Amino acid sequence: MKKIFTILALLALCTSAFSQNVALPFSVIRQDPAAAAMGGTYLASVGRHGFEANPALAPFSSGKGDVSLGWNLWQPSSTNYVNLDGSMCFKQRFSLSLGFSYGIGAAYESISSIESIPEKFNPKDLMIGAGFGMRFGKYLGAGVKLRYIGQTLSPDSKLGTVSADILLSSRIKDFAVTLGAVNLGGKVAVGKNATTKFPIPSSIALGLGWNHCFAECHNLEILADADYYFHNEFSAALGAEYSWNRMVAIRAGYHYGKLVPSHASLGAGFSFKGFNLDFSYLISKKDCPVNNSAVLRLGYCF
Repeated sequence: MKKIFTILALLALCTSAFSQNVALPFSVIRQDPAAAAMGGTYLASVGRHGFEANPALAPFSSGKGDVSLGWNLWQPSSTNYVNLDGSMCFKQRFSLSLGFSYGIGAAYESISSIESIPEKFNPKDLMIGAGFGMRFGKYLGAGVKLRYIGQTLSPDSKLGTVSADILLSSRIKDFAVTLGAVNLGGKVAVGKNATTKFPIPSSIALGLGWNHCFAECHNLEILADADYYFHNEFSAALGAEYSWNRMVAIRAGYHYGKLVPSHASLGAGFSFKGFNLDFSYLISKKDCPVNNSAVLRLGYCF
């Protein structure tokens, strides 16, 4: 029975990973619709809030904090995520963020007894984390994120670990740059008695950004991110956002990669008296698993 569970767990792992080289691949999914709409870029964005934002740049933001509730339909008919996060900035020098994400995958038949009676089972993903950022002078910031990421692949196969982001950022006028290590963590085994261990998708990351305001009410942001994963994969993303009067935003981007398959993205955002609604939509080939994925979030900034 243990062997059956292990086989099922490995099958679910490979199906959800898009790559058979890593465990817990959902930890690299962008749950923030603004980032998702811009190809997944976030490392050099100054205006982002919440746990998904770069904590090293959060103290540069003019806002005091925010809370948000989101929903992510990842790989349509496959996995639904519910996300809750919030952040606070103190005197434009310190930032603190908290995040929670819970995903439920599509049901499959699992063998749960020696009589080989099949039962329905839904794989589950869990992420709980906290981030801290600090600003040093006018131009430099540093940030750390810690998170627990776990996955239940079958009734008898669970895996989880703690990961960390370590980021260093600089902002000079309209330009921002970030360099860091993302999702650092040890290898994990699938099942209690499994001998094979898989690394999580850890990377060295670089982010570049330009953000400029025209005629007081028009704002344009252009971002580029690149990741080199330690399991010898590379990804890159480019995104842009135009916003008017801090009320309406239009976003677009493109992501290149294998861990998260290459795709284009579109999105929009609406803000009024502190409340904001953001949406993103991913576009790729018909047989690509992320095609038609969507993220929706309702938040309040103060």
